[in-house]
Amino acid sequence: MKCINNEAELSIELGKSLISKKTGIIKECIEIMNENFDPKLYFYTTKMADTSKYKNFNKCHVNNGGAGLTRIKAMASAIGESVERYCSSIYNPEEFVFASYNELNKDAVDPEQWALFGENQYNNENFIYKRFTKDTKINWVKGKSLVTGKDIYIPATFVYLPYISDEYEKLISPCISTGLSCGMSFESAALGGLYEVVERDSISIMWLNKLSMPSINPYGKSRFLKDIIVDKFACDNADYKLVDITTDLEIPVIFSIKNFNSAKGKSAACGAACRLDPEEAALKAMIEAAQGAKWIQYLQVQDWFWGYSDDFSDITDFQDHIHLYSLPEMNDQLEFVYHDKTNKDISNIKNYSCDNKKKDLNTCVSMLVSKGYDVIACDITTDDIKQIGYHVCKVLVPGLHQLNGNHNFPFLGGKRLKGVPDILGYDNKYKEPNSYNKQPHPFP
Repeated sequence: MKCINNEAELSIELGKSLISKKTGIIKECIEIMNENFDPKLYFYTTKMADTSKYKNFNKCHVNNGGAGLTRIKAMASAIGESVERYCSSIYNPEEFVFASYNELNKDAVDPEQWALFGENQYNNENFIYKRFTKDTKINWVKGKSLVTGKDIYIPATFVYLPYISDEYEKLISPCISTGLSCGMSFESAALGGLYEVVERDSISIMWLNKLSMPSINPYGKSRFLKDIIVDKFACDNADYKLVDITTDLEIPVIFSIKNFNSAKGKSAACGAACRLDPEEAALKAMIEAAQGAKWIQYLQVQDWFWGYSDDFSDITDFQDHIHLYSLPEMNDQLEFVYHDKTNKDISNIKNYSCDNKKKDLNTCVSMLVSKGYDVIACDITTDDIKQIGYHVCKVLVPGLHQLNGNHNFPFLGGKRLKGVPDILGYDNKYKEPNSYNKQPHPFP
């Protein structure tokens, strides 16, 4: 039997049975060749089968991707993203409970706890999403609180992607991929999902409030980051910036901007990551920014004449966001992110990691509990994927902000958007209703 040394290798070994042009849920897993100006990373893309052909399945996201320092890690990342998107597209409506919160008679998350939309949005007669109240009838699905260990019901539209609302169901929110994660154990998947939920909350608060947060010096006394940057990233002649966007939750979140010369001129690609280990977060953020730049190369070739309307109303998915910031005229909109001249050494950001997925998950949950938040995990692993050995979770933290894909429907509700800048000591001029940053965010 082949010796398996790490989770990435195990993912690839098990994932081989998923890849087939004729019978696989992944039709192709292809390495994207590097150009001379690319960093020394590896990039993979997958093409999914049309799962809408299967009985009672929705069509899952067609193309997925992954990047990494090694070929194995990049391929494992692409397979993992494909598996999570596959599982999230499959659900059995017979398992849902259709009711209002007041009618449910089960433990459920109070509708008022979710950070959705603001009063100005709901008061607009053309706004398509309805207020989520205790009397709103929707489909609920069972999750589990990682704090209490008890079952708790959450809206189905928050769990599945895509989720098709029933005709009798109120439309309360778009379905979002945030918190969706695949791993080789439940703890690994849940931790990955939780990291993403915290990351997107930080990005939303930073971007919508135009907060200039401390820049990071990745060299200094770093344990490994400096050597990797010199070895893997410095060769591409791009300008990488790292910014500490950690909020009151205290779990490190790092934002990365890669400024580079594309076929259209000066372009920018962004990435972000949350990890208990800040150096791991910074590295993951840089890899994501590099992956975004690679995606921009593809988008420019595919649609050279792509453009956008003056009010950004046609920026309706995450691909549009990354495409927008490939255009030189958008560079000025990113300057506030790294405007703060405070320079923080990466070694001065506390490392909370135990380098153990189960312990790190418990640490993250404890940190969120200390701030008054519950953590809910919904195991959505399908039977076929479970037999192979993967685990897929959707993690939600009621009260934390999500990042919108459709620029027309930013999430402006909840308490954190206005409250966190005060907690962090920022002079926030975007407190008043409708005064938030109107520029589309740059995140893919």
